[in-house]
Amino acid sequence: MRKRILIGAFAGIAFVTLAACGGDDAATNDATGAAAATTTLGTATTLTSSVTTTIARTATTVSAVVTTTTIAAAAGGKVNANTASIAELQKAFEAAGISQALRWAQEVDEYRPYPSDPKWGKLRQELGKYNIAPDVLEKIISLLEV
Repeated sequence: MRKRILIGAFAGIAFVTLAACGGDDAATNDATGAAAATTTLGTATTLTSSVTTTIARTATTVSAVVTTTTIAAAAGGKVNANTASIAELQKAFEAAGISQALRWAQEVDEYRPYPSDPKWGKLRQELGKYNIAPDVLEKIISLLEV
C-alpha cells in the first residue's frame, strides 16, 4: 500500500498527515515520503522559530517604548499628547494625582491631533466643554508635550 505524506503549518504549528493510497511499491514510497516529510517539517520548524523570534523582538521593543514613556511621565517628564496611548496618558495622570485619570486620558485621545501651541488652545477648548476644574486642566497640560 502506498502512503502519501502531507505537511503543513497552521498558526505556527507544524503538522504531518499520513494518507493511505493504493500501490505496490510501498517501501520505496514510504522511505521517499518520510525523507520529504522530515525536510519539510524541518523547514516548518525553522519558519515557526523565526516567526516566534520576530514576534518576541517586536513585543520587547513595544514594551520598552511604553515603559520608557510611562517612567518619564512618572518621574515628572512629559508624555506626547499626539502619540501616547490612552494607557500611557492614564498612568501619567494617575502618577500626578489627577482624579478620573482614565476619563481625561480618553478625552485627550479623542481630540487629537494637537498643534504645536504653547498655550494648548485646542485642548483647553475641548476639555472646557466638560467643566473641568481649572487646576486639573493645568495639571494635565503640565504633563503633555507635542
